[in-house]
Amino acid sequence: MSRSEKAKLELYTAILSYLNENRNVTCNIRAFMWSISKFRKLTEEIRCKQMELSSESLEKSLQVSKAKDDLILLLLPVITSLHNYAKETKDVQLKSTTRVTYSQIVRIQDRELIEKTLMITRLAEKYMTRMRRQEITIHTLQNLRYKAEKFRLLLEDRFFSFISSSALLAMNALFAEADKMLYNFIDNFVESLSEGYPEFHRNYLKIRNFQAREKKAALSE
Repeated sequence: MSRSEKAKLELYTAILSYLNENRNVTCNIRAFMWSISKFRKLTEEIRCKQMELSSESLEKSLQVSKAKDDLILLLLPVITSLHNYAKETKDVQLKSTTRVTYSQIVRIQDRELIEKTLMITRLAEKYMTRMRRQEITIHTLQNLRYKAEKFRLLLEDRFFSFISSSALLAMNALFAEADKMLYNFIDNFVESLSEGYPEFHRNYLKIRNFQAREKKAALSE
């Protein structure tokens, strides 16, 4: 959920809380009470979709994290073997290229890690026949490419599944319907009570204006 959507949900919650506290005013208009009930139901459904999206996102993130850990665990011994070979043969360029620590590897960006893995794999393929004492096999390099590709696909899947998620599409539709209910019904009912209940009307507008400023601040961050 974006910051603007979170701000909007906070607005819905604040309005429902205020209207609930003033049921002595709203209960006099049956259509107003129906609108509030419908608006509350939409808000609850949005919260449910938010939880569903959070669950999907967490599951995807765990899969990506595991794939990244698996890739790093296989990559580091290959880098170490290449670096040791470079020191033994005094290959300055190879030594410089493979001078990478675990802390450096885990901090680099995901896409950069994939590129680094493929680059190291190509180097290992180039030098492996000369590295008699270093344990780099064709199977290891094939596995390294496989894990890099698996990691890449999981990254893309996490991104595109969120963009096209049915829960996300449903939540967007719920927001649109809730906005329609708020602007076309609840706001109008409150406005119709401005003369009979001026304090109720004034405090409602304060909530609306305050939350509007909060939403604007969220959008500008």
